[in-house]
Amino acid sequence: MKIGIFLIINVILMGNILCDSVCSAQQLIDELIQDIKDNNKLDCLRKPLPGPKDRQESTEEKKARIDAAWDSDCAFEADYDWLSPMRERYGLKSGLVDKDGKAIDFPFDNQADMCELVRAMIAGNLFEGQKIDTLSEESFEGIECVGPSNKELQICAATGGSAGQNYSWNILLDPSSFTVKDTTDRPKFKLDTQSKEKIEQRKKN
Repeated sequence: MKIGIFLIINVILMGNILCDSVCSAQQLIDELIQDIKDNNKLDCLRKPLPGPKDRQESTEEKKARIDAAWDSDCAFEADYDWLSPMRERYGLKSGLVDKDGKAIDFPFDNQADMCELVRAMIAGNLFEGQKIDTLSEESFEGIECVGPSNKELQICAATGGSAGQNYSWNILLDPSSFTVKDTTDRPKFKLDTQSKEKIEQRKKN
């Protein structure tokens, strides 16, 4: 598995995968924060929840509700079982949970896998001191993935095709590549200067 992870990273750094086909750590954190700003829950939905019917929704509330929908490259739906290896590699005894922390058997098709993955990690106590019903923006600050200290350059998931091709997404799911601060050591992988400059240049274009 680690060989596969590094092969994916090498392909990305050689420029064969477009930058918009990568779910970065910062992108993931931003999506998680936007999600809870709406109703303090990780709904993980790709489409916004309906507005209230019993009262007038304020401009701020409407914006938060719409922004809560997962619409970045981290919103993909993978086509393979990522839960089993996650439980094995992280030693999780629990599994998937819904927005209220109740156990579920399978991922929801209308919810982003990366968000459901984080919910499972929170339920499995990989986010120290965090509970699914008391999340805040600070709850996700410790997320780190493969790459340098700049979280915009850290890779949590990547695809060898277009962002919309679910079958080609690969979550870099290993304790050495997807970590939460204060629970495990930082990933040791580092980008060389030339590769880092290539990615930063793509972000500007």
